[in-house]
This record gives sequence, structure tokens and C-alpha cells, in this order.
Amino acid sequence: MPARTGRTPGAQGETVNVSVLDGHEVVYVARSNRLRVGCVGFHAGVRIPAPVASPGTLLQRTRADEDLLAWVASREFAGFTSNTLVDPPALLTQVRAVRGQAPCVLRGGLDVGRSGVSVVLRDRFGEARATVGMTVQSQAWSLGQIVARLVPALHDTTQTLRPLIEADQVDPGRRRGGQSDCR
Repeated sequence: MPARTGRTPGAQGETVNVSVLDGHEVVYVARSNRLRVGCVGFHAGVRIPAPVASPGTLLQRTRADEDLLAWVASREFAGFTSNTLVDPPALLTQVRAVRGQAPCVLRGGLDVGRSGVSVVLRDRFGEARATVGMTVQSQAWSLGQIVARLVPALHDTTQTLRPLIEADQVDPGRRRGGQSDCR
């Protein structure tokens, strides 16, 4: 990912992932590589349950309430750590809580020692298509540091990636009357 300012994730020394929601799972579709020992994050192609990761919670917030209720009712949720939410009302509360926020930060949902932070990657129509996020060592990054330093870097990254998102390729029904939506 291009480093245009000191606020880009690479300048923060962390690995960045792009993820999408596929049913009940988050799929990591791209990853920046950091050349250092101990970087954390998921490799492209990895799938994890949506409720345990910040991208899953963040993308679930885009669902209508009736879809969200059906999603929670359709399965049992497994706990990975003592911080993993498995209670349906608690999961609904968590997803609804991030509806009014730009980032989503989850601490210890999949691994006690790690925190995940994600922001939405929107297409040119403003629709959420993916997330851009990082998994960091909780001991090294306080919640305040994540919000102050990593969230702005992630937002910068979404601005870099946004022109690359072609909604017409993702959803061919977006075209009107066979005409191009190019502006």
C-alpha cells in the first residue's frame, strides 16, 4: 500500500488486511507484508467466524435489523477466549454499538493477547464492500493509541484503495440501462 504520509499503516509498522463477509465468516482477501519478526495478522484466504473479529462485527452492522436477528438466530456461536461473545443478545448489542462509529476495535475475541481494529472500505456509491484492518499485540497498543494512531492510518489507506473498487464488477445490477456509471 502506497506510503503517502506518515500515517499509513506501513509507517506504523503493522500488517494490514482487507476482508469481506461471506455468510457467517470473515474472509481475508489481501494482506500487506511487513518485514519484521512478530508481525500478526491473517494471510489471504483465511476464514474465521465473523463475531470474533473486528471486520465481522463492522460488516454485520450494515445488515438491516431483521437480517441481523436472523443471522444471530441461525447458529450457535463458539467461544475462543473468555472475551468472545457467544450470547446472542450480547452479539446484537456489540454490532448495534458500532453502527454509530467509524472504526471497530475488538480486544481478545479470537486471541487474548491481540486486538483487532477495522474501518469500512466503501465503493464510489458509498456502500460498504470490505474492511481494512490490523491485528496488533494488545500489550503494545492501548485502546487510546489504536484510536489515535492506527484508525487515521486505516482511513488514509481506504482513501488510497477506494478508486480501485469497481462496484459494477462486484454487483453488475448496479448499472442502469447498460450505461456506464463512470463520472
